[in-house]
Amino acid sequence: MKRIAIAIMICILAALFIVSCATTSQKPMLDPYDHLTVEAVKECSPDEAWQVSPFGLPGFIFVFQDCLKVNKLVVISVDGEEYTKEIRAASVELLAKHYIYFRNHRKDLPVAPPGESPTYSSEPGTLKWSLKKIKEEFSDGWETHFYVLSSKKVPSAQCHGSKCPRRKQ
Repeated sequence: MKRIAIAIMICILAALFIVSCATTSQKPMLDPYDHLTVEAVKECSPDEAWQVSPFGLPGFIFVFQDCLKVNKLVVISVDGEEYTKEIRAASVELLAKHYIYFRNHRKDLPVAPPGESPTYSSEPGTLKWSLKKIKEEFSDGWETHFYVLSSKKVPSAQCHGSKCPRRKQ
C-alpha cells in the first residue's frame, strides 16, 4: 500500500512538473513607435508641409526626414471633433492615397531609394512610393496618423504591361 501511494505521488509530481514546463511566459511586445506623438513631432522640422481641406475638413500633411528615429516620416492630421471617427479616418486615408499618387506622378520631386542621395527625376514613375501606417492618435479634436514613407525602383519606362519586349531565354 505504501508503494502504491509513493507511485501515485511520483506520478502526480511528474505531471505537475511537465505542466509547469509546458507553460511559457510571454513578454509583452514593446511598440517600436511608442515615442511618436504629436507633441514629440513638433521638435522636428518638416521637409514638406501641406495644408489641405477635403470637403471643408481642415487637414495637414507633414513629411519629415530622420525625425524621431524614422527615416521618412509622414504625419497626416485632420480636425474633426464634430465628425465621426469613420469620417475622420476616411479623410486621412483619402489624403494618404492622394499624397502617394502625387509622389508617384510628379516629375520635379527628389527621388532616391533608401541609402542613396536624392536626385531629381525627369520622368514620373522612376520610383514607386508607398506608405505604411505605424500609429494613430486622437487628441484635442485632431485625428493624426503616422506613416513610414518608402520607395523602390521600378522597371524601365520601356516596359508597360503587355508592351514589354520579351527577353531572350
